Amino acid sequence: MSSVGHVAVERAHGPTWRPSVPFRIVIGFNLAPFSAVIGFVVWVSLPTGGLPGRWFAVLAVPLWLWLVYRAWTLSATLTQDALIVRGLLSAKRIPLIGITAVGFSSHSDGPWAPLSVTAQRRRHVIWAVERNEYVRPDRRLEADEAADAIRAAAALPRS
Repeated sequence: MSSVGHVAVERAHGPTWRPSVPFRIVIGFNLAPFSAVIGFVVWVSLPTGGLPGRWFAVLAVPLWLWLVYRAWTLSATLTQDALIVRGLLSAKRIPLIGITAVGFSSHSDGPWAPLSVTAQRRRHVIWAVERNEYVRPDRRLEADEAADAIRAAAALPRS
């Protein structure tokens, strides 16, 4: 079994990082079309043969609200022995002992980059910590401090 565990809910105590409020709002609005498409596909594929149009909203709106809630609760928490990452569709517990690299994604084109953590040859993208050239300098500094704190906790050299 992999040491990168999936957790349903874990009450973690330690430094916690979350994306900026504008970033979470943008994610929420960008999830609306995906929810609409999924709701439409389910509505069309129902075997009842022509449900009223309000059923489309009954299917799509709760899905969108759930995804917005998950986007709003994106976080990364550093505990004594693990990094707890709550993503959009999953939560992961990454043991610090398995972390081999921490840095910002080099694959992103442009001024924005999420934090990337490598553990047991698997790369995890941490959406809760983003480096964005257009935000206030203290938010950029917070992203760098988060990366440094994770590196230090995992006993990795500073880069």
